[in-house]
Amino acid sequence: MTTTHDVTPAHAQLDRNGASHSFHDLDDYDADKHGHYLEGACVVYLRRNSANTAWLIDGPTTDGYGLDTSHPEGDLVFDTDECPCGHTPRENEAKHVAAVDAVQSLPNADELVHLLADALGYELRKIDGPVCRSCGRTEPQDDSCADDLYGRHDVPAA
Repeated sequence: MTTTHDVTPAHAQLDRNGASHSFHDLDDYDADKHGHYLEGACVVYLRRNSANTAWLIDGPTTDGYGLDTSHPEGDLVFDTDECPCGHTPRENEAKHVAAVDAVQSLPNADELVHLLADALGYELRKIDGPVCRSCGRTEPQDDSCADDLYGRHDVPAA
């Protein structure tokens, strides 16, 4: 369960690490207090199930590694001029450049699902039991796999 805390400004919330995860107005953003304003974008790989009736998360998304960047040049961070530190892509500023260079990876799928849940106000619950490699569900959730012609779940051997 994720807990958010009321802070000033009223619309800002803290994530599980105690950092603000949402700024609706960059006027509330203080680079010295909150760190540099860096943006990234990631790829979530999807595929259609074998019956072509639903989307599934494809394996490269859930391999445990950081998600792939969608930046056309392969950069992890989109270097914009939105950072209130005064840096712009045309004016190098040592602290800002160091903050960009410190980004080693984008979040992995597990980290992303927590970020999304925090941002959207959801609570997460980890599913107990083996998960079907085809449809991603457990037997108690769904007794028939939609991704198998005969409805059999592809569960790893215990």
